[in-house]
Amino acid sequence: MPDSRDITIGMIWMYAQGLYENASTRGDEIETFEKRVLPWLKDLVSASIGQAAYLTHMLNSDCRLKGRLKQEIEKIHTQLLQSKEAVAYIQGTDALDDFSETQLARYGSHFKPLREHKPKKFERMMARLEKTYEKAQDLEPVLKALAKPTHR
Repeated sequence: MPDSRDITIGMIWMYAQGLYENASTRGDEIETFEKRVLPWLKDLVSASIGQAAYLTHMLNSDCRLKGRLKQEIEKIHTQLLQSKEAVAYIQGTDALDDFSETQLARYGSHFKPLREHKPKKFERMMARLEKTYEKAQDLEPVLKALAKPTHR
């Protein structure tokens, strides 16, 4: 189950995607956003290096950041990439994205049970990911949950 930090990360990413597209008309909004996001992000670095690295990675790659925030995000991201845990977390979440697209997406999005779900197959796949990205300890609960069978 996602916690408030997971939800906040998603909301920051989602909001930042469109915020800078019309920067000339959203100056006050951008200023408020930056004033709130940077301190929160710095706290996130202390709480979870992996999540902070992934958020800065997503902000750099998916959002049209500008100015001081862009510089700060790039600086924080570069510092985080010195950590093996941060690198493993980014690579591990990318591997989870691939798993979702190649395995889970086959089952559709209509809340039907995964009739063809092969728990042993997912178990083996998640065990491999867990071993490969063991330095990203924050991913372990996600990998363990994905290895379990779903309801039928």
